[in-house]
Amino acid sequence: MKRSFINLFIIIMILASLIASGDGVTPVHALGSMEVVPSLPPSLPGELIQGYLVGVWGASSTSVFAVGSGNSGYGTATLPLIYRKNDTIWTSVIPPLPPVTPAWNTGSLEAVWGSGDSNVFAVGSGGQDNQLNFPLLSRWNGSTWTSSSPGLPAGFNYGHLYDVWGSGASNVFAVGDGGHTNSTVTYPLLYRYNGSTWTSSSLPLPDGWGHGYLRAVWGSSASNVYAVGFGDMGSASIPLLYHYNGSTWSFSTPSLPTEDWGSGYLNGVWGSGTNDIYAVGSGNNGSSVATLLYHYDGSSWTSSSLPSLSGWSTIRLYSIWGSSANDVYIVGSGIHEGTTLPLLYRKTINGWAASNFLPTGWSSGHFDGIWGSSTTEVYAVGSGRVPNSSGGVDDVPLLARAGPDEVDPGAVNELLATPGPVIGSVNLRWKAPADDAGNNNSGPVDSYLVKYSTSSLADCTGGTPITSGLPLPAAPTTIQAMTISGLTMGEQYYFAVCALDEEDNPSEAATTSAKATARWMHDDLDAGWTYSSGFSILANPGAYLDGIHTVATIGKYAEFTFTGSQFDVLYTANTNRGKVNVFVNGIPIGTMDQYSPTKVLQARWPSRDLGPGDHTVKLVHAGPSGSVMNIDAIEVGDYIPPDGGTYDDLDARWTYSSGFSILANPGAYLDGIHSSTTPDSYAEFTFYGSQFEVLYTANFNRGIATVLVNDLPIGTMDQFSPTKVLQARWPSGDLGPGVHKVKLIHAGPSGSVINIDAIVVPAGPGTYDDLDASWIYSSGFGILANPGAYLDGIHSSTTVGNYAEFTFTGSQFDLLYTANFNRGTADVLVDGLSIGTMDQYSLDRVFQARWPSGDLGPGVHTVKVVHTGPSGSVINIDAIDVP
Repeated sequence: MKRSFINLFIIIMILASLIASGDGVTPVHALGSMEVVPSLPPSLPGELIQGYLVGVWGASSTSVFAVGSGNSGYGTATLPLIYRKNDTIWTSVIPPLPPVTPAWNTGSLEAVWGSGDSNVFAVGSGGQDNQLNFPLLSRWNGSTWTSSSPGLPAGFNYGHLYDVWGSGASNVFAVGDGGHTNSTVTYPLLYRYNGSTWTSSSLPLPDGWGHGYLRAVWGSSASNVYAVGFGDMGSASIPLLYHYNGSTWSFSTPSLPTEDWGSGYLNGVWGSGTNDIYAVGSGNNGSSVATLLYHYDGSSWTSSSLPSLSGWSTIRLYSIWGSSANDVYIVGSGIHEGTTLPLLYRKTINGWAASNFLPTGWSSGHFDGIWGSSTTEVYAVGSGRVPNSSGGVDDVPLLARAGPDEVDPGAVNELLATPGPVIGSVNLRWKAPADDAGNNNSGPVDSYLVKYSTSSLADCTGGTPITSGLPLPAAPTTIQAMTISGLTMGEQYYFAVCALDEEDNPSEAATTSAKATARWMHDDLDAGWTYSSGFSILANPGAYLDGIHTVATIGKYAEFTFTGSQFDVLYTANTNRGKVNVFVNGIPIGTMDQYSPTKVLQARWPSRDLGPGDHTVKLVHAGPSGSVMNIDAIEVGDYIPPDGGTYDDLDARWTYSSGFSILANPGAYLDGIHSSTTPDSYAEFTFYGSQFEVLYTANFNRGIATVLVNDLPIGTMDQFSPTKVLQARWPSGDLGPGVHKVKLIHAGPSGSVINIDAIVVPAGPGTYDDLDASWIYSSGFGILANPGAYLDGIHSSTTVGNYAEFTFTGSQFDLLYTANFNRGTADVLVDGLSIGTMDQYSLDRVFQARWPSGDLGPGVHTVKVVHTGPSGSVINIDAIDVP
């Protein structure tokens, strides 16, 4: 758990009525990430029986002020209310009303700020006859409170103050609103204190506005101050923001997030510096009340969003404070299951998360203000309703303090271990727990502790810790995954995973075990091979152990028997090579095409997952006559699912049920598809990654396919289109990292066609050569040897309009190419939108030149590089680098 209301600290709920007794506060029981101190009966100062807190500020962790108001019962006069923490003791007081004539009988405080422990200002409003019509200022000099009502601007006869902030003792700002009862206009109201005198003024409204209200003020310095609120333009309330540059005030009206928003109100402002400022509030998004959040980056204000809360409505934000750019708090309230609850959002390096609670015995509550002295001492104030002995309810102050985290994270769920994607590795996969056990709104945990051992583990106390490759904790219930490498292949390993909060409180341990991926290489000279007559042994430097078996006679074969679930055949591809039919246990599983326009050493043909057991592989020369088939080696062992790449329908790792046939289809990926008209026929493909896209040819005679992942349905693929569409795509969405089995089932109607063209698994971080399976090239590209290029080769084309595509997961990329005098330009598109032009021309040849994309934002992106001319010029692809 984080030490916050949501997940960084424990929240200690202090009913302010407890404070007047002068006793220290000790938490007595946990509730989610908070601890609540019951206080019965409430004891407010004087004769007050109702109380409300709105603002909080402190000079230090041992000198904190909270302000608001209270009354002696519904319908009685409202009086200002102040709580003060001195060292560890809280006391409460009703400060005096201003000594004015006619005498005031009412007052309410909204905010508090000070330049130090003995110079504190609290602001609000008050007046006669129970009317809060005039500005109210209460000041603490270190020993006593005095109150006054600073004068209104000329022409005003009413005013209210809602917030106060200063850059120092002689530069203090207070903001609110005011006007004249004979006028229809309400103006933003501004007071400024120079160390001895308060002066008042009103700020101009934008043209056409009838009202303006300020609710908060904050600055990074005396010459960089922001005041926020809202105003009326016609019938709509619009966010309103003023900026002071040290000499003048200017206004702006931040746009509402979308056209669906009808109004917006800003209630709080705070920043970590001049280039990192937030303004918060709420507004009407359609028929609902929703959160409003703006961020200033030093150049412009943009609307942002907070995590949505399932089952919540009417969420309002009132105040914001932070200790740094990555430790920011927003407080307010929301309605959940018919009850108004205090609500807090917190931003860390992991993003925003939310927390809520209601103290035991309370019927409702809300937060209005927040402040802290550090990340370990944060206060939120508000009020709530508590049933009283008369059968009614009382409004009572709510004061929350964040302290050390004492609530354990939730347990790691659904831990699964499987053989990993490389030899000597294991994949771990689990569901992320909540930072507070039982409260998924408490956000992600702080870190994970992963242990491994060759003997059984019961918890996280034994074993060897994994120190690298740990996943960044994600939101509760998100799939988390990691690969542990460097293990002894074939060895059984035991794993324990615990979640930790920032206090290093551990969750319960989840345990599992698996064997590390094992693969064994057997050269073509290995005694396990059986060759028919006609094979020759050839020296072949660069092949596995520098030699191969070859044969040029159709029907000749080689056999190898192994124990495992997959094999890769290694061979040397070349211009004189032919095709090889592949059988396993007497059943054909695919055809290996050993042809290549250039010589490729140690090329691989991987089988699909055969399942564990004994398997006999038979490789049969399938022609054409005179062509060469060769065997370099065979790698056998555990199945390693493919990761990033584009895998054609003919890839050996596809499994098809009966009913599918192979069709030529020019324009499809590699110009062919598998198709079926039989309901319930299916195709399967297993991969390692977090998502995929199925490529198919849409047309008028197409049907529907049900898509399952790991035997669970995730959607339906409708392949119908009124016109033919080649390489149409169906995206899976994020499945979470791990091994996934995709199953596509013909779902009808009877007689309609479903087809498989290819499957695309987005590549992760890495450098991918032009020959990588993740690249898709249009016709017209050739493969050229190019010493000095990445892996000494490139794909190139001289035809305008030819293209290459690559799909990856990440936020940016660099395209590598060879620049030269005969090169042209290429348009670079990402997800269908042009992001720039790559000019590959250079007076001299430059190997591995780079074209950077810039930041695209995290996610799955498809890059398309299109030859744009001039005609006859060359564009080339060397590699793509994904950070």
